[in-house]
Amino acid sequence: MASTLLVYWMDLKVAWANQAAQRNQEVIAGLDDLLSSLKDAETGQRGFVLTGDEKYLQPYDAAVLHVGSQLDQLKDWARTGEIASGEATAAFRLTQEKLQELKQTIETRRQKGLEAARTLVQSDAGKRIMDDLRSQIGRMEDQENAKLIALRQRRDAAAWQRTLVTAGASLV
Repeated sequence: MASTLLVYWMDLKVAWANQAAQRNQEVIAGLDDLLSSLKDAETGQRGFVLTGDEKYLQPYDAAVLHVGSQLDQLKDWARTGEIASGEATAAFRLTQEKLQELKQTIETRRQKGLEAARTLVQSDAGKRIMDDLRSQIGRMEDQENAKLIALRQRRDAAAWQRTLVTAGASLV
């Protein structure tokens, strides 16, 4: 009876480690997705700036909608402790800065024309924000990857312990 309970407890440890690793992988994928959406928004903005054709804003508009839900997810991860609150706040702030810069450039192109928008783009403000955002998300992903390695090691150790307990129980 005791051996059965011990094996069950070891199974729970393995299952918990697997679930934690899966959540961790979802965070990593979500961070990648956020960065990808911002790249899509930037691509749409640049196409519009160059051509003045509103159809180029379709990827921008779609990305902006998607980024809203991604930022909500980022807040949830920070609230539940899956990512560090300070890191999430920095990524959130940089994302909002990037969206504001993109919007400002689009509005400048609409109201003042190509040269005024080109001047904004050439100021490199948008590039600096995007570089900072890439760095921030890279740091967050590095932290998540380190957690993932630790979780996998914990899972493997628990699985090995479960195997030993099962073998010992079988002998008894």
